[in-house]
Amino acid sequence: MARVLIVATSDDAQTYLTSYWAKSLQNELATVGHDTELLSGPDVTFTRLRSAIAASMPLLEYVVFYGHGDSDRLFGQQTDSTAEQAPILVDDLRVDIFQVANVYAVACSALDKLGSAYAIRYAAQNQHFIGYEDVFAFSEYDVGRFEWLVRQGAHLAIGYDPQTAVNSLREGWLQLSKFYLAPPPPPIPQPVPFPPYFPRILPPRTWLYLLSYLPEGLVMIDKVWAAFAADMNAEGVGYK
Repeated sequence: MARVLIVATSDDAQTYLTSYWAKSLQNELATVGHDTELLSGPDVTFTRLRSAIAASMPLLEYVVFYGHGDSDRLFGQQTDSTAEQAPILVDDLRVDIFQVANVYAVACSALDKLGSAYAIRYAAQNQHFIGYEDVFAFSEYDVGRFEWLVRQGAHLAIGYDPQTAVNSLREGWLQLSKFYLAPPPPPIPQPVPFPPYFPRILPPRTWLYLLSYLPEGLVMIDKVWAAFAADMNAEGVGYK
């Protein structure tokens, strides 16, 4: 069983959601016997991360991060509402902080320069950094499926070699995209009262027919965005 440190910020709408994903992952990993610790919210600072990693050495195998990132950094908890951006948690100049731990970063772009710096630093130790080269995206329309797949990614990262984990995760994102784009069954028009102020260029029967498709049309917009988000994740996921 593995020793896993889970790190999650919660300072905006997106990370508020993903912080719950982190808690769910902690509970799930604990039920299968992994030794886990969660560092969340205001505790997500460079100093607290360094202390948590040091306290877990030499047994720490994985750091799992949920939050915001950029090509060369992961961001910590935003505590100053007047600041232009959150404080840097770790960047490509401070990858020594991870010591012997592998990394699974659920954050935008961090695989690019931060992942490369990590790979160079730990090449001799055969460690790996799994993350996303570009944007990591999810849809609030069906957030549960995105959470489940991200959580499976953590299980794959911990239990398998990085190539197998990334291949499986990429296939999962592709399958999720196909699921959203599958043609829906034709909607059954529902009777609705005809508003007298609607334009009468079209006959009332036509307006009723078009209105019956409106809810499904709105759902389709959400599904298209969800499919696009899953496609972006499939394209960007990788390891170094």
